[in-house]
Amino acid sequence: MSYKRDFNKYLIELAKKNSRYGGGSALCLAFCIGLSLLEKALIFSFEDKKRINLLKNLRKKFLSLVDEDGKLFMSALKAKGKRRIFLINKIQKIIINLGVSCYNILIDFKSIEPNIKNSIKSDFYIGLDFLKLVLKGCIENLEANSNIFKIKRSKYIDIFKDYGKDIIC
Repeated sequence: MSYKRDFNKYLIELAKKNSRYGGGSALCLAFCIGLSLLEKALIFSFEDKKRINLLKNLRKKFLSLVDEDGKLFMSALKAKGKRRIFLINKIQKIIINLGVSCYNILIDFKSIEPNIKNSIKSDFYIGLDFLKLVLKGCIENLEANSNIFKIKRSKYIDIFKDYGKDIIC
């Protein structure tokens, strides 16, 4: 099975000037890729059903948000008044939930690193790196939304920066 065609369609759309997809959408997708690599490392190394189910559930949740974030963003750009505020809050909530999920996985998975088989550690580390990148991206996305929509700076920008002190190099 080849995913190249469908993924390429997404990448072409992402690159367009007036695309509905942007940073939030890309962050959700990158998060899902990272989760899949971590799941693979877990399955290959040891069967931790609880963590595997957590990764699957998070991947399912955030994969659906790849499209949702873009729809909300485009709608927020066009909306006025209370409707716009409502849509912006939904966008912010996606990014905040994404950042919190990244942090929780990164902290939890630090403890299992010694149990990951050497032959799969590169996938494990790449998965963690995706999540670190997503956490950084959440900060940038929240800052950009503050500027674009002229809204109050989210307190989660500083919270995620504090999170990152221990886990992002």
